Amino acid sequence: MWNSRGPQRAPGSIIERKVVLFKQIKEDIANNRPTNIVFDRETPVFSQPYQVGIELNYLEGDSIAIQSSLDGESTNATSWIQNESGTWSTYAVAFGANIAMNIEPMVGMNPSVQVSSSKQLIYPGEEVTLNGRGASIFSWNTDDGKVQNFAGPQLIIHPTVTTVVTSTGSGLELCNKVANTTIYIRENITGLEDLLSANSISLYPNPGQTS
Repeated sequence: MWNSRGPQRAPGSIIERKVVLFKQIKEDIANNRPTNIVFDRETPVFSQPYQVGIELNYLEGDSIAIQSSLDGESTNATSWIQNESGTWSTYAVAFGANIAMNIEPMVGMNPSVQVSSSKQLIYPGEEVTLNGRGASIFSWNTDDGKVQNFAGPQLIIHPTVTTVVTSTGSGLELCNKVANTTIYIRENITGLEDLLSANSISLYPNPGQTS
């Protein structure tokens, strides 16, 4: 999310960002659903104009397709694209097309449950810390049943398979009281037993010092 303080209300400074794994987008496409992104905190737009969009990181040789409206289907579209030098241009200038992206901000007057995760793509058994915000009371569950109605603002887990963590907030009037976070397991892992053993080792003192 950018403010709109660039030339002609182009995107200006970044005011919030959230990393989304390609695994999540691919899973959403396979299930014919949009990718919903919830920021980890209440975003400070201060009732001023803003821009919401995506930055794509891909390797040389990769290709990606982005769906938009038809040329002219969106009246006075305000979609922008940034070139390699960092300059923003409207799609009308860059491509000669009056088009818009299908990005829909969902804004609520009341707070929503937000969850930040220390990691979302891990090796089996790796520690993940999740912190809840936006509510005064939190209850945590996982889709594998290993965590059931755990109470508290923080949850620490060590998933060995891809796991969906559900955080339900209460105690306040909330816009959205439920947040789901998927922790993905890296594919093609070898040496799993050695990895799990290494993750169980603790070294003391911390920080270490010579005798």
